[in-house]
Amino acid sequence: MKKKPLLISGIVFLVVVFVVLNYSETSKPRTGIDFTYTDLQTIKTMLNSKNIFVSSPTMISDDTVNQYCMYFDDQNNQQIMSTCLTTSVTDINGNPLGNINIGGDPQNALMAVALLESAPLLDSKFDMMESVFEAMISALVCDCWDEKHPGGFVSVNHWMQAAKEHHVDSGRDSTKSRISGLAEKEIVLEITKTRDSYLWTLIIIK
Repeated sequence: MKKKPLLISGIVFLVVVFVVLNYSETSKPRTGIDFTYTDLQTIKTMLNSKNIFVSSPTMISDDTVNQYCMYFDDQNNQQIMSTCLTTSVTDINGNPLGNINIGGDPQNALMAVALLESAPLLDSKFDMMESVFEAMISALVCDCWDEKHPGGFVSVNHWMQAAKEHHVDSGRDSTKSRISGLAEKEIVLEITKTRDSYLWTLIIIK
């Protein structure tokens, strides 16, 4: 029986976020990866080696697009993609972790979103979430984090740890960290507390 994609991805976008960390790449621009819809297969292959499994993509064309392929820009304007591919992500035992989605127009992918759920603790699935986020950044942005150290973070793990600590210290239900200009992309990490879990969202925007 074919699994339906998880329907949790829209939740995180409906809350007021608090900007935690901002980094802007001001050095000479460096062209990164011009990712496409087919890069979902690249991510799938990378994660399969880590015992994290990504389903075949499903095209979303109804009103659930605003749950799977949507983000708020710097002016807090909602940007909804006209084309959206979504996948379900599970661990080796088939337990759901969340979704990876790529959206844009019919010709070009413009953004990607990973929404992963951690329960009951903020870092219950930290290692698996780190693997997903690292794979997405490597496949869709660049394999240059170790060289650039955006925001002074030596690794994606370092960035996630800092975001986690700030989320705890802030006392807020939702926090956000943004990396701007790495390989000419915007990368946003959001952490949102829900009733009985935490949602970690990585958004990559061309």
